[in-house]
Amino acid sequence: MQNLIDFGGAVSIDGRGRLNKPYVSSEIYDYYRFQEGMTPAEIAKLYPAITTQATHLDGTTFYEGTTALNYWGAYSDSKITEIGTDYWLSMPAAKATATETFPGTISKTSDVSFSQLGTPLDTTLATRDKDGITVTAAKDQSSIKETAYDALYPKDTTTSRGGSQVALTGLVKPADGYFALKLKTNGQAKLLISSNNKPNLVYQTIALPDTHNEWITIAYPTKGGQANLDFFAVISKQNTKVTFNAGCYTDATALPVFSDNAQDVAMFTGKTLTQKLTATNATKLSLIDAPKGLTLAADGTMTYHATTAGTYPVILQATNQQRTITKTFTITVEDNRTQAYNNTTKTLTSGVYTTASLTKLNEAADHVKALLKSGDDAAFQTALQAYADAIKQAELLNPTLKDGSLNYAAYTDLAQANLLDKTGAIDSKQTFSTSNLVDDDPASYGGDWMTPAVLDFGADYRVTITGASFLARTGFPNRTQGANLYGSNDGKTWTKLTTATTKLDNQMQNVPIAETQQKAAYRYIKIQVDEPGPATDPAWPGIASFADIHLFGTRSEVNQGAAGLTVPALLDEPEAPATTDNKPQTGTTTPTTDDKTTTSVDSRFDHGKATTTTTNKGHATGATKPTAQSDKNTTSAAAKSKRSTNTLPKTGNHKAALLTGVGMLVVVLMAAGFSLYRKYA
Repeated sequence: MQNLIDFGGAVSIDGRGRLNKPYVSSEIYDYYRFQEGMTPAEIAKLYPAITTQATHLDGTTFYEGTTALNYWGAYSDSKITEIGTDYWLSMPAAKATATETFPGTISKTSDVSFSQLGTPLDTTLATRDKDGITVTAAKDQSSIKETAYDALYPKDTTTSRGGSQVALTGLVKPADGYFALKLKTNGQAKLLISSNNKPNLVYQTIALPDTHNEWITIAYPTKGGQANLDFFAVISKQNTKVTFNAGCYTDATALPVFSDNAQDVAMFTGKTLTQKLTATNATKLSLIDAPKGLTLAADGTMTYHATTAGTYPVILQATNQQRTITKTFTITVEDNRTQAYNNTTKTLTSGVYTTASLTKLNEAADHVKALLKSGDDAAFQTALQAYADAIKQAELLNPTLKDGSLNYAAYTDLAQANLLDKTGAIDSKQTFSTSNLVDDDPASYGGDWMTPAVLDFGADYRVTITGASFLARTGFPNRTQGANLYGSNDGKTWTKLTTATTKLDNQMQNVPIAETQQKAAYRYIKIQVDEPGPATDPAWPGIASFADIHLFGTRSEVNQGAAGLTVPALLDEPEAPATTDNKPQTGTTTPTTDDKTTTSVDSRFDHGKATTTTTNKGHATGATKPTAQSDKNTTSAAAKSKRSTNTLPKTGNHKAALLTGVGMLVVVLMAAGFSLYRKYA
């Protein structure tokens, strides 16, 4: 019994991973209950996931996404009778008394009820009630303890606890669309939405307004999540309570749309920002949170006079009675242009960049520096935004995952993913998902492959592989069995790199690389199943699936130019703002410290920010000269090598040096009896 799909014990490999369907779990539950004579308590102890699904069935008429279905043969097909006539005929007569596995009430809408399909994870902060599930806010994710999960699955010592109070399953969300939540609150809070129960994998963050316990339906983008479930964490310093009633399907046409200028803004101290904000398809635009002194007039005009440098969040809300959205952006106030340049430069991630991206980065930095003492504020801010964009788009040569392996999905152009055709040639029309192969999620996978798969790192790059790890897709370890890695520089002639094949195993397994190949550099890496496991589905002979493939090693440039060896450095900051105009500022944009490869791209929403941890490996000092790149990439894996804020050393500390010099002068003058103390102090 190798196919481990429930934490209580092993289930037959013949399940073939199909236990994700609740009605299949119900059929298996019936087998244990009535064929094997096990009691409900015994089944729950050994197979808690099967019990949970079998006792939370939809009604005989139900929705899958927005499609209405029924239990009378909706899923029968030519390959497998998952439900239909055979499903009903398989029911033993004794099931008539097993009311715990009866279908639920008939669904009247496509809304996904938290009462039926929501799961409290931290019972100290999330409780069921007549309206759904009510969650008390935590101060941070580390304060959330998933007590309910621990009680339900005591034998599961491997699943990460992600710090979410509640989860909602049974979803059929679009990959790049919208979903909404019907909820009510008694205060403001931040809602962190994750697709995986692991720390620091938030793909959306939305601001929740105080609804004064009135229901609203608030929407968020689904890009970056997965289709079938979401985890929710409510975070606030206040004792905010949020009641979740239902998940609601929606589309773009139903949502309000903020104007494009509702985005991050930069300005200088002493200036006044005036900006007209609008929202189409909305009946009301309002302010949820803002820095002291910021006002929003009835016509949407936002006004703010900046007195102190800093970064200040602004949260807007737009509603049309049917749907509500919120948007968070920041106002960054700088004392002078050099400070603005330095703060942008600090968002650089430590590590070696590719020559192509770093060339663009230095060109953008030079443009900003050329405007430090000339030109108006608007021209400077435009150049600063271009510099920030170049930082976001800059690519590390070796972005890594948390285990130190190469994150070949960090950038869309880092590795092209294709399958071979039947002749063995690379087929550009057949692609697969690289992001699913580096996410440490056994439920996601790179695709179902009928031919070997190839990663092409491009003509300008080569990779050296020193190790590899493989993770089977949940329920399908036989489809991962017997795999090898191969390398090539022409895509035709292949050299085997591994010295052993993958085994029939649901756990992450390491496969050694031949010692003679650990210094060899290749453009192409091929994943090929040479010794396939037992076929369990006649309809898919020779099929291969992988949840994760981690490649340890390094990527190198075939021809690294001199422009790829330096990064911009920090500059000395002047005493006073170096600006040439006193005009009010009107909506100039500024760089943000958001992740470079943000999983969600929709300017209407407050996007999720994944957490990264980076270590600055020391940029060299010098006046305005670029510094040598660090020779070691230290990007954390939790965010898949996305950008984070770092502290770069300044090229000098002008202000501190000046104060020290003045102090010494005062002491000397006093000691000599001069009357110049008042003048220089």
